[in-house]
Amino acid sequence: MDNLMAARVEIPTLKTLLIFEGRDDKNNCQVVITGANLRTFDYGGDLKNEYHLYDLSSLVDSSIVVGKISDIVEDDRLREVADHTNKLLGGLSNVRDLYLSHETVKVLNSTAEPFTHSNLTYLRVNLGSVNFNCGALQSILQKTPFLSNLEFMRGISLDTPDDEDEWKLDPVLLCFSKQLKTIYIGDFCGTEQEFHVAKNLLQNASVLERLCIQLASCKDVFDSSESIAIGSRCEICFHA
Repeated sequence: MDNLMAARVEIPTLKTLLIFEGRDDKNNCQVVITGANLRTFDYGGDLKNEYHLYDLSSLVDSSIVVGKISDIVEDDRLREVADHTNKLLGGLSNVRDLYLSHETVKVLNSTAEPFTHSNLTYLRVNLGSVNFNCGALQSILQKTPFLSNLEFMRGISLDTPDDEDEWKLDPVLLCFSKQLKTIYIGDFCGTEQEFHVAKNLLQNASVLERLCIQLASCKDVFDSSESIAIGSRCEICFHA
């Protein structure tokens, strides 16, 4: 299997496909996947192989979990993995619900060609906090004009050397002004950066109906979090 250079998966009746690659896998294979009836596609690993997805017109949900970026950098594969990730996501253009790990978002920061998902309505980022100063995140949101539900399961952050008070969502994203109805932020610790991002999201999401914030702990954070709601017209809920 180590010398396999090309493979094709074409099963018309296939509805679910799960792929996992270990870090020690040695393949550098071109994998073509077609499946007009495929509804779920999940991938986890370091993208040692390059995947080309075609004719996934029935795809409903997908999960992409790229391995630790520290391991990828150690193996001197960051640009390669970024390109492979972008091509993989590019083949999911019809997906409605997409789940990305925070490491996947970090990897995409090294590619100049962000994917476009015009049918995507639900995006969840999990397994770590999301840096809102990340260019890839901005690109992802810019390329999903019909996004209506956005979830950051493990929190948000703002890693910038400049004054965080100067950061803003620029340009204002089309989904924020036209479509985005709900935002969920988990593991909210109450830092100034988190408050700044949350308030900025509220200011720009003009049709937002609900913002839900899961507090990491402590009453002090809850008391301060209520200030986010000042001046907002959407429903805002806080819970531990």
